[in-house]
Amino acid sequence: MVSYHLFVKSILMAAFFFIFGLKSYAQLKPVYFNGDVIVKDSTQANYYGVFGKLSSENLYVLKVYDLDNNLKTTGYYKDEDLKIPHGAFVYYENVNFFNRVNATNFILKGKERFVSGRGIFVDGLQTGRWISFFPDGRIMNVTTYLNGVKHGFYGAYNERGKVIVSGIFNGGEEDGQWLRNGGKIKETFVNGVKQTIDAQAMATIHKKAIVVDTHGDILFNQIKSGIDIGKLQTSGNFDLPRAKVGGLDVQIFSIWCDETGGYALANREIDSLYSLIKRYPKQIALVRNYVQLMQAVKDNKLAAMIGVEGGHMIENSLDNLDELAKRGMSYLTLTWNNSTTWASSAAEETSGKVKPENAGLNDFGKKVVTRLNKLGILVDLSHVGERTFYDALKVTTKPVLVSHSCVYALNPVPRNLKDEQIKAVGKNGGVISLNFYNGFLDSTYKTKQKMFLAKYDAELNKLTQKFSRSDAIDTLISLHQVEADAIRTPISVIIDHVDYIVKLIGVNHVGFGADFDGAESFPAGINGVADYPKLTAALLNRGYMPADVEKILGGNFLRVLKAQN
Repeated sequence: MVSYHLFVKSILMAAFFFIFGLKSYAQLKPVYFNGDVIVKDSTQANYYGVFGKLSSENLYVLKVYDLDNNLKTTGYYKDEDLKIPHGAFVYYENVNFFNRVNATNFILKGKERFVSGRGIFVDGLQTGRWISFFPDGRIMNVTTYLNGVKHGFYGAYNERGKVIVSGIFNGGEEDGQWLRNGGKIKETFVNGVKQTIDAQAMATIHKKAIVVDTHGDILFNQIKSGIDIGKLQTSGNFDLPRAKVGGLDVQIFSIWCDETGGYALANREIDSLYSLIKRYPKQIALVRNYVQLMQAVKDNKLAAMIGVEGGHMIENSLDNLDELAKRGMSYLTLTWNNSTTWASSAAEETSGKVKPENAGLNDFGKKVVTRLNKLGILVDLSHVGERTFYDALKVTTKPVLVSHSCVYALNPVPRNLKDEQIKAVGKNGGVISLNFYNGFLDSTYKTKQKMFLAKYDAELNKLTQKFSRSDAIDTLISLHQVEADAIRTPISVIIDHVDYIVKLIGVNHVGFGADFDGAESFPAGINGVADYPKLTAALLNRGYMPADVEKILGGNFLRVLKAQN
């Protein structure tokens, strides 16, 4: 039997030469499959392929047949190893061989119906509309893709052509209104989260809560760009009008610079915040403690607090620390990514730049923590290395803040907290505010981002000649917004991090520190401070009770802040 089929295969290969022409192909060779796995021994094969290179288009083409010589798949690839599909693909009767993309059998009334379909690959990723068909040629389903992610219209149909399910995917997640069972069932999704809570009830819960964001990199960008964040902006993640829309009650403004800056730049950023408050005194007020915060909320003003992100800005001086405290510093992040002479950072502990024997807090670092406790200023342990983290917990007499970090077990990056660190914060009575940056939330984001940047590498190189690397990436994203949106993680991943902490140490130790204006990509639907109601909806839809939602949105931070005085 095998020899007969190989004979027929040879005839087909000859026909393949004849039909497509010798000049079109640089090479042709047979390919054997057992299922969808390539095998060398033809006696093990239940499918075989005819494979060749299109010289004119620098692509490889593959046609796959079963042993009865029925055509099963036609597709194009960029590589000889069949790993990067690129171009039009057609598959027949539920058989396909392109990069393990699985068609599925459709079962109707107990009978298995084999389907066929077609679609386009671009650089190994499904793109555009993919359509599957019933044996009689009627459409079974339509799925829209962008860079391999479901993004756009989806529809599933029965054999009579009537819609079973229809809706829109946004970045791989169901979004908006979906119709099921021929339109008899209507469901609403927000970035993959099914809305089970009445919108009015959700709005009431959100309005009652005191919503706190413990970290926003707004001031550095304001100085750099000269924008007025008291007015509605078309870029960035924060301004006063959007804060009002989002029901944000408290914003801790990060005072940030890298290791090349210091005390003077910190004061310049504080001056910028003072200027904003002076221009909009009816909308925003500087607060330094719990009592002042509650008064600002009562007065319907945004409570503005100051968080200094990096111990290098005190320049090894307790006097400078005292002066920053007088100007309103509410927390000090002991390190940024760079270590100081007295505290080691997560980035430099893990990279080996700081040797183990030099890691942690030295005597001056311990004095810094003691002085912060005395002044009623929060000790912030985001960014710090593990040695510094545990040294600080040994010294502090007050609950600590982790202003913008996530869970290491869900995404193992050095900036995130391991389980034992999370438990230690719980034991201390502190609070962990979750960062919204996709790179800290989602372990798959960096790979997707790398592919996006590689695709537009030439364009990015040109932009970096005009802008800084981070600004060039932001500009590139704005030029290809739809594709950039498709790789954003869903809101549900933020709630996954909330769940993890709650299960480990309880609901009293988690909050939000978005890092808005400090990163290039946030979850789908989270574009700035106006979107905080979506987090309330996501928490309620996950099953959190209203009282616990209020704790997560800000109550837990308020408890820790009150404990400082």
